[in-house]
Amino acid sequence: MTSANCSCETGTCTDCAEDMQTFIQRVRELHQPVHENAQGYDEHGNYTYINPGCSECGTFGEFTVPWPCPTIRLLDGEEVS
Repeated sequence: MTSANCSCETGTCTDCAEDMQTFIQRVRELHQPVHENAQGYDEHGNYTYINPGCSECGTFGEFTVPWPCPTIRLLDGEEVS
């Protein structure tokens, strides 16, 4: 990803780094924990209530993804499969 103001074309300049940090922050703002009883599959494969769930992943109320979701875990540096 390169910045609109970038002249490096490799994504390694200060403008690109600042744009990437802004992009990551925007993704984090979207993927927030929702503390309502939604339903989804837990880590054991059981369909149950999920609390908290991710505000963006899945379909809230039908198939909620537990929070922290894979997107947040990846941004935090965890291995996600």
